[in-house]
Amino acid sequence: MRTRFAIFIIGLLILAAAAPGVGAAKSYRAERFDVDIVVQDDGALLVTETVVFRFSGDPFTYVYRDLPTSYTDSITIVSAGMDGQTLPPGEDAGQVEIDGGDTINVRWHFAPTSDTAHTFVLVYRALGVIRMNPEADVLAWQALPDDYEYTIASSTVTVSYPKAIQRVAVPRVTVGEASVETGDGQVRFVAQNLEPDSHLIVELGFAPGSLVTQPPQWQAVEIESNRLAQPLALASGALTLLGVGAIIAYVRRFRRPSASPVEADMRPTAPPGSLPPALGGAIGHAGGFAPGWDQALATLFDLSGRGVVQIEESPEKKWHRRHDFVFRLQSMPSDLRPFEQAVLDLVFSTGADRQTSVKLSALQSWISSRLKAFKETLKQDAVNRGWFDPGREQIRRGLFIASGLLFGVLLAFACLVVTAANPIWAFMLPLIALGLVDLALLIAGSVVSPLSETGAAERRQWEAFGKYLRSITEDKEPVNLAGAFQTLLPWATAFGLLKDWVDFFQKKGDLTVPAWFAPLANTADGSEIAIFAAMTHSASSAGASAGGAGGGAAGGGGSGAG
Repeated sequence: MRTRFAIFIIGLLILAAAAPGVGAAKSYRAERFDVDIVVQDDGALLVTETVVFRFSGDPFTYVYRDLPTSYTDSITIVSAGMDGQTLPPGEDAGQVEIDGGDTINVRWHFAPTSDTAHTFVLVYRALGVIRMNPEADVLAWQALPDDYEYTIASSTVTVSYPKAIQRVAVPRVTVGEASVETGDGQVRFVAQNLEPDSHLIVELGFAPGSLVTQPPQWQAVEIESNRLAQPLALASGALTLLGVGAIIAYVRRFRRPSASPVEADMRPTAPPGSLPPALGGAIGHAGGFAPGWDQALATLFDLSGRGVVQIEESPEKKWHRRHDFVFRLQSMPSDLRPFEQAVLDLVFSTGADRQTSVKLSALQSWISSRLKAFKETLKQDAVNRGWFDPGREQIRRGLFIASGLLFGVLLAFACLVVTAANPIWAFMLPLIALGLVDLALLIAGSVVSPLSETGAAERRQWEAFGKYLRSITEDKEPVNLAGAFQTLLPWATAFGLLKDWVDFFQKKGDLTVPAWFAPLANTADGSEIAIFAAMTHSASSAGASAGGAGGGAAGGGGSGAG
C-alpha cells in the first residue's frame, strides 16, 4: 500500500514538472523605457515614450500610463500604438482608451497575452513646460512614472533641441542616477537596472529668452502668488486681529459675570428652590438652557412619584431584548403644568387618541419626533418666569446669523479660488482669516447668554446643585439626605446623571426601588434592584438619538499592466 502511494506522489510531481505554465505567477517587467523629447520652435515639447514589456505567467489584457498635467499648461495625446500599429480609440482589444483631466489616463487594451514581449508607444505634446528664470530658460522633466511596480532594465532619455540654441548650464540629473552624454543639439541620459518606483528627473538650462519669451501660465500664476503672498498675509493678519478683537470687545459688554468666589464655594446639598426637576435641570445645565429627553424623563419620574404614572416590567420577552417595560397612565390631575402635560402627550398620545399604557421599546421609536413640543413648552415656562432677556436673545441670534452669512461668503470665495483655471493660492490667506473671524462669531454667539439677570441668578444656583449631584456619583461628596436615592432621582435625571446615579447607589448597596416601579416579582435575592437599574438604563438611552523662480518637474504619473 505504501509503495502504491509513493508511486502516486511521484507521478504527480512528474506531471507538475511537465506543465510548468499551470498556475505560474503573474509578473511583468520593462526591458526598456525610453523617452524621446523634442523641443519645438514654439517651446512646446513633443514627447515619445517607448516601453517594451515582457509578460510572464497568467495572461495580461491591458497596459496603462497616467500623465499628470502639473507644471504644464496642457498635454495633448497625439497617438498611442502597440507593436508598430497605431490603435484606434475604444475599450475593446486592439484599441486605446484615453480619459482627460488633471491627470490623463491612457489604457492600451489587447487580447490575453502571456510569456511574450510587446512594445507600446505613446506620443503626446506638452505645452508650457519650459519655465523662465532670470539666469536661464529651464527644461525640467520627470521621465519615469511616479508610481510603477515593475523593474526597468534600461531607460534612455533623449532631449533634442534646435542646434542654434545655446545651453548655459551642464545638463544634470536632479533625482535618480544616470550617465549623461552631450552632443550637437542633443543630450542623452542613460539609466540601468531600475527598481520599482525609481524616479528620474533631468534638467537642462538654455540662454534666457532663447526658447520662450514669456513664462508659462502655471509659472505666471506662481509668480503672481508669490508677489501677493506678503501683502495678503499682512492684510489677513490685520483682518483677523481687528475682526476677532472687535468681536471680543463686543461680547465683553454682554457677557454675564461669573460667580463670585463665595458663590463658587457654596454648593447646595438639596434643591435650592421650589422649581420642578425639568426646569431646574434645564436652567442649571452647563451647556445653557437646552432641554431634551433628560428633562422629559425627569418629569416622568416626578409624575410617577406623584401617582400619575406607573412603570412596570413587561412579561413579554424577546430573543433580542432581555427586558421591556410598560408606562401606565394612572390618573390625569387637573393641576398639571403645561410641560408636564406635554410629557404625557409625548408618551401616551397617538394622534387624536390617548393610550393608557405604552411599552418603552415602542416609545423609543417616536421620542425624537415628539420631543420638540415638550422643549417649546418648557422654554415658554422659563420665559414666563422672566428668565430670558429679549434683547440679549436678539444679539445672540444676530451673531449666529452673521456667522452663517460669513460662512456662505467664505464658501463661495473658496469655490472661486479652487475651481479657477489657474488658482492663485495666495488668496487662501484671506480665506483663512475670514474663517477665523467666522469661528469667532460662532463662539461669541455661544458665549453671549440669553438669560436675564433673574435667569442668570437661577442658573448659578442650579448649576451648583448639579455639580453637587455629580460629585456624589464620583464619590467626592457625602450623601447627607435620608432616602437621597429616591428623593433626588428626578433631579439627577434632569442633570443627565441618571445612569451614574443608579450605578453609584447600586454599587454602594443603598439603592431602593421606588413604589411606582413594579417588577414582575419581588424576590428576596434583590433581583428587582437589577431590573429597576435595567429600566433606568434603557429609559436613559431611549432618547439618545434626539437629543517664485523655482518649480517642480513636469512628467511623472503612473504606469502598470494587468
